[in-house]
Amino acid sequence: EPGSTDNPNDSQECLTNSCMDQIVDCMEDEECSAWMDCIRGCESDDMKCQTICVMFHQSDLADDITVCMTESECIDLDYPNIPDCPPAQDDLSDLSGLDGTWWMTAYTSEPHIFDVECQRFDFTKRSSSLVEVSFTTPLTVNGQERMCATEGTFELLEDGSVKVAYNSFVEYYELWRIIHKSENTLFAHLCFTAGPHMKDYGSLVLSRVPLAELDYAEYEALDEAVAKTTGVGVEGLLANANESCTNQ
Repeated sequence: EPGSTDNPNDSQECLTNSCMDQIVDCMEDEECSAWMDCIRGCESDDMKCQTICVMFHQSDLADDITVCMTESECIDLDYPNIPDCPPAQDDLSDLSGLDGTWWMTAYTSEPHIFDVECQRFDFTKRSSSLVEVSFTTPLTVNGQERMCATEGTFELLEDGSVKVAYNSFVEYYELWRIIHKSENTLFAHLCFTAGPHMKDYGSLVLSRVPLAELDYAEYEALDEAVAKTTGVGVEGLLANANESCTNQ
């Protein structure tokens, strides 16, 4: 997934010299070549378009190109227009109780976050510090609709943050800082990590049930945590427009 480069022509020459075998294989594969076309269409998009391209056109051959161009230092996986990720300001929560099906029900509206409706997370606990996740979301690209899915892991680190790695995204991972968690809600701040760079990815709320169905005490605790971190309450976040997807 391309980041920044001082001279795009230098980057292209590096790719041609270092990764031609992978590029040829990609061009001969329908899914991988579609990924390449999708990436080219992102132009100056900071992150969101490229993320959607990877999620929609999952391909081991595309992964091979990404690994090659990063190992060959053809590109710098930096996103200079996105601010650095701020350090944690609160006590962080752990992975206890994170199992079953959760939905993204509210999120910040930064243009670079993957703000697609009906994101579903199916968690399976493996240990006190490791949870497997199956992530699915409906996507439409160039008029084609798919229910896109990928597997991954949530791993609790020693500093209390959670390393989130998905199989369909190579050469980067996320760091989630779980700021608040209750029986039915989770509020976290996300960092995008690629190489030496850590960029702000926004905040989100996961919930087992629609927020309107939470009891008063649980909703108030969530609202207080969100307001303390973002300066606005839950209503101040960009709410998912289609809560009918929750618990389907």
